[in-house]
Amino acid sequence: MKSNSAAQNDLLNAAQLSRLDASLAALLRRVGRTRDAATLDQNRLELWRHWDRKLPNTPFVERQIAGK
Repeated sequence: MKSNSAAQNDLLNAAQLSRLDASLAALLRRVGRTRDAATLDQNRLELWRHWDRKLPNTPFVERQIAGK
């Protein structure tokens, strides 16, 4: 929870947490825990939507939302 709070207020923390969550989600998918992976993916999307509201029309944030 503490790291999520930092990610809400610091773009660098958001990017780092997002990469970690994406890696963990991929690992969870490989071991068959797709529901847990989907939860992480949803959390990441919500994080980037938050940043899109804070910094609208930012190409980096838009790429994160698009999953690229």
